[in-house]
Amino acid sequence: MPLKKLHITLIPIIFFGYAVLVNMMLLVPNASAPKPLVWDHSLSHSLDQLYADQQLHAPFAQAAIGALRYALLREGREGVRVAPEGWLLSEEEFRPPLPEESARGLRHQIVDFAQHIQAQGGQVIVVLLPPKAESLGLTLSPEVARQKHRLVAALRAGGVAYLDAAPALEGQNSFFKTDTHWTPKGARFVADLMARSFPSLTGNADVQVTVPTPDHFTGDLIPFVTHARLAPFVGLPRETANVFRARIKLGESKDLFAEPRGAHALVGTSYSANPRWGFEDALKVALARDILNFATAGQGPLVPMKAYLERKDRDPQATVIWEFPVRYLTDPNVLERVQ
Repeated sequence: MPLKKLHITLIPIIFFGYAVLVNMMLLVPNASAPKPLVWDHSLSHSLDQLYADQQLHAPFAQAAIGALRYALLREGREGVRVAPEGWLLSEEEFRPPLPEESARGLRHQIVDFAQHIQAQGGQVIVVLLPPKAESLGLTLSPEVARQKHRLVAALRAGGVAYLDAAPALEGQNSFFKTDTHWTPKGARFVADLMARSFPSLTGNADVQVTVPTPDHFTGDLIPFVTHARLAPFVGLPRETANVFRARIKLGESKDLFAEPRGAHALVGTSYSANPRWGFEDALKVALARDILNFATAGQGPLVPMKAYLERKDRDPQATVIWEFPVRYLTDPNVLERVQ
């Protein structure tokens, strides 16, 4: 048997043996305990307490059991779904629908933010990012598709421009296999689509681009399966992002401390905030314009927009590119964060 195949075969066996041994040890009665473990409705809680209090190597045991579960059953913990060929999807893409009153309020807030900018002479383009499952051609939650359709109708009725990024993100090159985010290539696909769809946004700036460099990292969905160190042994290797940087070349008379004139504003989530994905840089290249990035990670799409509107130093007449993942349309907490 080739060494690689032997290696892949032995790892699950070792994990399984370790998991059995650990659980047998846990179920042996503890003589120092005030009373024996009672096999009743509280058994699940008792086992959880044993893992937490008495098993010093619990983190590794849980990671080993998670790796075993994935290797044998292709399943993860709560929070992740395993798609064909080992693609990991966030459970956030499959949330139940919001109550209609909440969904309507969310759509109203999105349109209201955009219209506030437009009333001051600016322009807003809402970039609707599809769920990862949709880009892979998998069965999409009907509720996500329904809420997206209703948001598009609300944007049209409110006179707000939007870009449906789904056509640009079809295929396996657009998202990482074990991460919720798009690849730098996917970000470039969307930036190029924006340049074609809104030619008025393009300029003639001199853009300097660095040579892409590989950035290796562990996907953010791996912890929902096992530990990062065990993931490669069950077919979940680290991801690689080929990161490049784009810089606008300034003229000799340009004030280095002044805000670039004619720059577009980028507002959004971690898809835009994290330089690893390169959306800001991709926009600079595709639009030949400078981009001022106001995106923030971990707060959803509404909080960064509210923070941007409250900035006293923002250009009220700037064009705002608002990156908005569609999966947030079923997030029960997204609206509460700005109220």
